[in-house]
Amino acid sequence: MQRKTQRPVQFEITETTRDSVAAWVANAQLRSTSYLFPGRARETHLSSRQHARIVKGWVRSVGLDPARYGTHSLRRTKATLIYKRTKNIRAIQLLLGHSKIESTVRYLGIELDDALEDFRADRDLTQLGDAANATDAISILIALAMS
Repeated sequence: MQRKTQRPVQFEITETTRDSVAAWVANAQLRSTSYLFPGRARETHLSSRQHARIVKGWVRSVGLDPARYGTHSLRRTKATLIYKRTKNIRAIQLLLGHSKIESTVRYLGIELDDALEDFRADRDLTQLGDAANATDAISILIALAMS
């Protein structure tokens, strides 16, 4: 559940991640009513602060400066790397839980020329057959022009 919007966020995980989560659930003896990442009191979920402390510890354990890496910078980096590989703005929008594609464009800091080229490569703009694609195209162009 995304905290800001209180809407569920769906995402795909790799088979390796799925296996790791299954092992964690079994090892922690979690039930279907349990939080996947329980807080100190098992009836609550892991807090944002606890999560940040865990990430800070991981960053320090691999020899990096924890002041330079945090939960938000890692979230943004993941989205940016996926965008660079796929050029799929809509997929990143869904991953981040943004309700508007314009927010995703601004969040990624996409340059107008690059995004237009990526969008053209992904869809033949002369053959946009449905209103959803046309709306996406217009939204992206407006957002890019305003940024």
